[in-house]
Amino acid sequence: MTNSQYPPFPISLDGRLMPLIFQPDVTGFTQDDINSRYKVVRKFAEHPKKVLAMLIQDGYNRSYCGFPTYGNDALAILNGPAFIPTMQPSSLAAGTWFYWPDGVLGYDIVSLKAYQTGKRYKDALVELIDAFDSKEFMGDGERENSLKWCVQEHNSVSVDPNYIEDRFYEYFYNQNQSSFFYFNAHGRFIGKVVKFKNNSNENLEIFYTIWRRKTGEQEKYLPLFPDKPYMLYNQQRVKTDTKTIFFVDDEPEAESLTNNYSMHPEIISGEIVFSACPGGLTNLTDADFTPIAGRKVIVKKNNNIFNYQFIHDLLENCDGLSIELLFDSFEFVNGYYVSAQEILASPERFDLEAPAQVAEKLPGFADIGEELPNANRESIMFLDPIIKSGTINWLFAKAKVGKTLLALSIAYAVGKGDLPVGNWRSTTPRKVLYIDGEMPGDAIQAHIARIMRGYKDNDDVKDRPFKFISLYETDIQFETILDEEWQKKYNPVISDTELVILDNYNTLNDNKLEARPFFNWLKDYAKKGIAFLVLDHTNSDGELQGSKIKLRMADLCIKLEKDEDNTIQVSYEVDRSGVEDKSPAHDLIFSFSDSGFTITPCKPEELCTPDELAPKLKQFAYWLMLSEDKHVSEVVKLTGKPRSTLDNTLNAFKPAEELSPAQKASVRKLSNEEKDQVLKEKDRLKALTEDELEKYRDALEHSGHIKPAKVRSRSLTKPGKKD
Repeated sequence: MTNSQYPPFPISLDGRLMPLIFQPDVTGFTQDDINSRYKVVRKFAEHPKKVLAMLIQDGYNRSYCGFPTYGNDALAILNGPAFIPTMQPSSLAAGTWFYWPDGVLGYDIVSLKAYQTGKRYKDALVELIDAFDSKEFMGDGERENSLKWCVQEHNSVSVDPNYIEDRFYEYFYNQNQSSFFYFNAHGRFIGKVVKFKNNSNENLEIFYTIWRRKTGEQEKYLPLFPDKPYMLYNQQRVKTDTKTIFFVDDEPEAESLTNNYSMHPEIISGEIVFSACPGGLTNLTDADFTPIAGRKVIVKKNNNIFNYQFIHDLLENCDGLSIELLFDSFEFVNGYYVSAQEILASPERFDLEAPAQVAEKLPGFADIGEELPNANRESIMFLDPIIKSGTINWLFAKAKVGKTLLALSIAYAVGKGDLPVGNWRSTTPRKVLYIDGEMPGDAIQAHIARIMRGYKDNDDVKDRPFKFISLYETDIQFETILDEEWQKKYNPVISDTELVILDNYNTLNDNKLEARPFFNWLKDYAKKGIAFLVLDHTNSDGELQGSKIKLRMADLCIKLEKDEDNTIQVSYEVDRSGVEDKSPAHDLIFSFSDSGFTITPCKPEELCTPDELAPKLKQFAYWLMLSEDKHVSEVVKLTGKPRSTLDNTLNAFKPAEELSPAQKASVRKLSNEEKDQVLKEKDRLKALTEDELEKYRDALEHSGHIKPAKVRSRSLTKPGKKD
């Protein structure tokens, strides 16, 4: 390639440089090639530096280009192409390029390869895919910019629907292009599909979707097919009063039906919505149906996909969402809609054959060579590190300790995003639903307003970032929230949520001792990625009230206890996810003032001053002696000290390799000499009689190093046998 092969660099009348648009040879390009092109776009978005290094050996640097239409900031190369961000910095991921010596502009990374090699676009695409699959390119396989599909309704990313970074379809010189926009339930733009024809007059389509980095909110508007679960077309038209969703073959048909019947009362009112799925009806089995839960879904009969397996899988995708699934266009039943259950019950009536593998497939079974069920389910942290998607979490305490205030604070922080709750912190904003079963509306409103003021927000409760159901203020007659009437009314709301807080187990489950049905109901939603935080009470012994099944089946059980100085002790009775390694047991301070309610973590007690050293070390020795034979909760009761203070001291005598990074950071600092003194004192204490040990404790209590215990008996002071 030499400069003489191309015309001189053109200059406009006002002196601006005008690029020549490169038009590659796109003969023979098909929809399968577009699907392969998605792979190239993704690879370039994930490994931009590697791809540029492969295509451009001379290096590149930023330079002023002077193209207002395409953006002034570019990656310029003296003897190679320059990549020009068009209107947004993220367009580098789309691959707009400019070859400086020849004044030629191209729209994507594949056309650059075609320009370099002089080959057809289709052949350049194949070469790139082969190069990306090579060991030389992949190296260690690490991504430079990890991307994550971003269509959640809480998403704050905003992109102009008419803005295009990748103009690939313009290579086909077709004036009959049409675009169809995807929006979420709140009307936020989340993607589009462009329909056009190739040079053989075949129909093609290319999707443009919004992505973002996992570590932040920087958006990328890329020509990529959406990830599963697939978004639904016309989702923004679904309203509270919508009763029926009618799925047709594609977006143009849905739009045509909507326009043709635009004056129909049921279309005007939103009772009926025509919809489609990316890639056609066949992808409905992997679509996200949660936004249309609780409604009637009618699927157009398409003979190309109408088979037993498709209906079976589609019915499974609707499971738990209270969706009535129907199919239409059965002439022999006089135009009436036929339910999916009826078709599966009598497949021969509809000229279908039930495959043996469907009938014999065991739920949850994976044969050798098959992937485990839901092995790739993504886990998303909501409140770091304690609550993540798809988990069941229990929070229990005595009455009046502050469970509801803590839970409402969690609801606010998770709904708002990036806010602290004591030692924990929420991530990006999530959809939260709070279900209360015992407090009057005015009382709960006062709590929420106080929490909002504590977070420096206004105290207008209508502006809270979470949904709320007050069963105290409803007239629905039910024993538990598992009752059929309650489920029918509220399950669609729960299905459209990411974190559900239930306050509390007793009022919502009628204080039933058998907890298994309640957990089975929670698990059905947890499998779909919904997290739960359930509030509960303690029994007279200070343990979780009721069935032990709660402890066996919950992913995390958090216990709250109020100390004599009104600090709140936080401990983990069940921890299946290693939460305590990241956030060890600690104490919280609940603060009430005219300016609001706040939760702050207690700072660990500082080491004593030199003149207090001896009695302080005696105190540590006493704690260490008790901990050898008693659970730390008993030691807390005996000493009256916060759990975090005890843990930070006891951890000082454990090997460093047994401690998590968080524990190492908060461990009490003791010199080797001080540790030796404590260990020697502990051995001496173990040899004392009960009377001598009682006097020792009285001395510590008198000096203020141990607070008076509520229960005093020799059986609690002398080390005993563990249960």
